Amino acid sequence: MLYILTALKCEAAALSGLPGKIIITGAGGLCPDALKELDLTPQDKVLNIGISGSKRETGSAYIASSVSMEGKKKLYPDIALWQKLPVSELVTVTEVKKEMSDDLLYDMEGYLIAEWALKVIPPSSVCLLKIVSDSGKEFPSKQEITDLVRSHLTEIKVIAEHMSLEERPCGYTCLAEDVTEQLRLTEYMRNELCDLMHYARVSDKEDVLLGVIDGLRRSGRIPCKSKKEGRQILDEILSSLR
Repeated sequence: MLYILTALKCEAAALSGLPGKIIITGAGGLCPDALKELDLTPQDKVLNIGISGSKRETGSAYIASSVSMEGKKKLYPDIALWQKLPVSELVTVTEVKKEMSDDLLYDMEGYLIAEWALKVIPPSSVCLLKIVSDSGKEFPSKQEITDLVRSHLTEIKVIAEHMSLEERPCGYTCLAEDVTEQLRLTEYMRNELCDLMHYARVSDKEDVLLGVIDGLRRSGRIPCKSKKEGRQILDEILSSLR
C-alpha cells in the first residue's frame, strides 16, 4: 500500500486521481495521533506531500534529502529515484518560522512522518516532497495552497505511480546478509541499519562503513553474542559516519 500523507485538506484537494490512499494527518502536534491509526507494514510505502516555508522561489518543489528536528537525529529519506526534482534539506519546526536560512525548507510535520515511517519501512520506501509556499511573512490562502500543489501534479503522479508498484522495497545493502544476521538486531534496529546504509551511500561514506564493520569482525566483536552488543555496534557505526 502507498500512503500519501498531507497535513492539510487543501493540499489533499489537488491530489485526485493518484494511486494509493490519501491520509490527512493534520499539521504539527496533530500529526502523531493520525499516524498511530495507520497500521504500517514493511511492504508499505509513504509519500508525504505538502507546503513549506523558504526564502526560495514560491512554487518551487523539492525532494527532502534529509529532515531534522531540534533535539533529534537527522533522518535521510530516499532521493535516488527522484532526480528530476532538485533536493533540499528540510527542517521540521513546532511553530511558524519567520526567520529562515537561505538554503533550507521548513515545515511542521515532515520529521514526524519520516520518524514514524522509518521505524517500519526502509528509506527507499519513504519520499518527502515539499513545495515552497511562503517565506514566513504572509501565509497563503487555502485556494493558493491547492493551486501550488496542483501545479506540480504531473511530477507527483510520476512519483506516486512508481512507488505504488507492487515490488519489494529496494534496500541499501552494501553489507552482506550474514553480517546483518551476526549483529543479532531487532526489527527496529534492522531498520536503523538500513537507514545508516542509505546515509553512507548518499554521503559517499560506504567505504567508511565497510571499514568499521571489517575492523569489528577482525577484533572478534562480530558475530555479536546479544542484541545489546548489536545496539552498541550500531551506535559506533553512527558515530563513525558523522
